[in-house]
Amino acid sequence: MPKNREDRARSNAPSIDQLEYRLAQQEALVDFSAFVLEMPGEDALFREACRITTVALSVDHAKVLKYRPQHNDLLIIEGMGWREGVIGEASLGANDGSPAGFAFSNQVAVLSVDLEKEKRFRRPELLEQHGIRQAINVGLERGDERFGVLEADSTSAERFTEPDFSFLRSLANILCAAMLRQKAEDDLTVSRNQERTLRAEMEHRVKNLFSVVMALMTLSDHEARQSERSSDAIALARERVMALSRAGQWFMSFGRKDTQEGSIAEDTTSAVLEPYGKRIRIQTPQPPIPANAATPLALILHELATNSVKYGALSTQRGFIDIEWAVDHDMISMDWREFEGPAIEGPPIKTGFGRRLIEGVLAEIDGTIEREWLHTGLHAVVSFPAGRG
Repeated sequence: MPKNREDRARSNAPSIDQLEYRLAQQEALVDFSAFVLEMPGEDALFREACRITTVALSVDHAKVLKYRPQHNDLLIIEGMGWREGVIGEASLGANDGSPAGFAFSNQVAVLSVDLEKEKRFRRPELLEQHGIRQAINVGLERGDERFGVLEADSTSAERFTEPDFSFLRSLANILCAAMLRQKAEDDLTVSRNQERTLRAEMEHRVKNLFSVVMALMTLSDHEARQSERSSDAIALARERVMALSRAGQWFMSFGRKDTQEGSIAEDTTSAVLEPYGKRIRIQTPQPPIPANAATPLALILHELATNSVKYGALSTQRGFIDIEWAVDHDMISMDWREFEGPAIEGPPIKTGFGRRLIEGVLAEIDGTIEREWLHTGLHAVVSFPAGRG
């Protein structure tokens, strides 16, 4: 009775031992298919794929490699049987320098039963150090994306067979389908979260809009009284509400504009802060900002101005705000200082949606905000990279 993998494959008639070996592989595929239905996440998928590979093929080594386009290599992100410091650290070239690289770059599944005599590619030092003598490599795809490679490695002289090759290709196909499904589920979760955030933001904006309009009406009335012409109140209020409308139109249409980068900062501050007139004083010169920072900047300016109307300097008749820009190496900063508003005793007790919104949009452009609640008014410094978006 044939006892090893090669003898089982060479038998003219399937033996009980051979049938049991192949049946075990089929059961492993069934088990993995049931596992992926649980949607365990990609990390768990990769670990289980490696475990099943070692058990079903009677080998000690298996790994999943992920392509990194910025390095043009394949990083070992999961595996079994490898020494400490390999997983998450070691990589192989995405070229003919390794069996995995050959399979990935040529988009073919590769069976190599003797790496020392292999002429299609080289045996990398990592495999030599672990005594790997043969390997099976199958490419992994996630939809249209070329993801990486699933690899089985053996230190034994007992050769891989065509049925072993077919098994790993089948396992890789199941893994690819599971990865695509996981990505679709992750994308759906992101979409739902974005929808919830948008809904909360719209509710927040509607509430703030009434506060801003009421503040502009009060401000217009005060300025009209100073001019001793009550009829001016309606005209001033109308101008400011129209400016608020233009700011909203600019913000909504910004993503569809071919805006020159050099004017983005000035356009943003002018459009968003126009309704508040001379009470917000913008210092010059203003630096160019990357295109990807324009929308976050508009949101931040609007949020800071709205809070000032409700609680800060713009809620009083004499209050005003100074904005100053600066560039330090590769960072742009905007200094926001409020003066002659209500006395501030310290930071707010509760963290509102507006504050979370500012921090969220800044995170998208690797930016930060530092706040000081001074007795004279809020002092905030917004910083973000000056690199192009």
